[in-house]
Amino acid sequence: MKTTITKLAVAAVGVFAISSTPARAILIIDLNQSGPDVVATGSGTINKAALTLTGSSITFSGSVAPANRDLVLGATGAKADTFSGLIGPSNFGLGSLQVFANSGGGDIAGIFFGSLVLPTGYVSGSQLSDISVWSNETLSNLGITPGTYTWHWGSGANADSLTVLAAVPEPCTAFFGIALCGLTVMRRRRNA
Repeated sequence: MKTTITKLAVAAVGVFAISSTPARAILIIDLNQSGPDVVATGSGTINKAALTLTGSSITFSGSVAPANRDLVLGATGAKADTFSGLIGPSNFGLGSLQVFANSGGGDIAGIFFGSLVLPTGYVSGSQLSDISVWSNETLSNLGITPGTYTWHWGSGANADSLTVLAAVPEPCTAFFGIALCGLTVMRRRRNA
């Protein structure tokens, strides 16, 4: 009986140790076609401990240039700091012309020519939330290649990442479209 209680106590301590491990921070940006507009929303937290400050209090606005690793979201004219040390894709599309968002709000955050952009004075672990809208644009017109793109930095407790999710057509949508066409053909044959 004593051995069983000891094993349970050790297991409980192990579970507590695993659950008390600091959560890994991550910032996720979703890029989607919403009617006639491209809408990008971002949320999450960042651990900047493993990054190097490269610029301070720079004025930013929402912008995108996929070939240059540029996707910044948030309020127009916001002050931000830039950080180097990211490892990841060299682009997320072919569009090299920087296109500014028509509107935006929330925290300024994203990636700009491979550097991480965070609000001036950002404290690691603070919640970030932002949005930018490119009116009357498509993902294709902006040169964005659908897919998932992740930049990461640091290791251990300082490991972190920024992920861009560029809308990818759902496979089931294509499947249902083909299935619907097949049913229509079958129905026409029966009625003929």
